[in-house]
Amino acid sequence: AGVLSDTGGRLLSCRRSPGEVSSGEWEFPGGKLEVGEDIPTCLRRELLEELGLTIEPIRPLCVHRVLSGPVELELHTWEVAWVSGGNFAQRS
Repeated sequence: AGVLSDTGGRLLSCRRSPGEVSSGEWEFPGGKLEVGEDIPTCLRRELLEELGLTIEPIRPLCVHRVLSGPVELELHTWEVAWVSGGNFAQRS
């Protein structure tokens, strides 16, 4: 997942669409690694595909390990910087 903040300290989060697993929940944008892909490449690809954002990964922040049924998942969270793209509407 990528953590992207603006100069005011606001964080970008995304809400899952209806019909998806965990629909309606908020999360940082990101996705799953493809075979042979490293985390910075995955973040660049996923944020471009999902949000039309070009970003640059800066540094890893944390790794969470969670159980999803019998499978243990590793969730990597990185600080990322906005480079270009995106069309955001501010909501209160």
